[in-house]
Amino acid sequence: MDLQRIYGLYSSWIDFVIYFAIFGSAIRIALWNHFEDKRAVKMLIVGGGAFFALALSLWTHEHGYRLLDFGPFSLIFLIIVIVVIILRFLKKP
Repeated sequence: MDLQRIYGLYSSWIDFVIYFAIFGSAIRIALWNHFEDKRAVKMLIVGGGAFFALALSLWTHEHGYRLLDFGPFSLIFLIIVIVVIILRFLKKP
C-alpha cells in the first residue's frame, strides 16, 4: 500500500478533511462557551468549518499547493496544535 500514491489521488479530499478538523475545532473553541443554544453553535461549527475548509481547499488547488508539499514540518505542526487543543479541553473544569 503506497500512501503517497493514495494521497496523490485524493489529496484535495484529504486536505479538506484536515482543514475542516482545524477550522471546526477553532470555531468550537471560540463559540462553545459564549452561547446558550448549543444546537446553533453546532450548526455554526459545521457550516463555518465546511465553508473555510472548502475555501482553503479551492485556493490551494487553484495555486497548486498540497499539505504534502510542506513536508514533515506541517505534520509536526498539526500534531502540536492538536495536542495543545486536547490539553486545553482536559484542563477546563
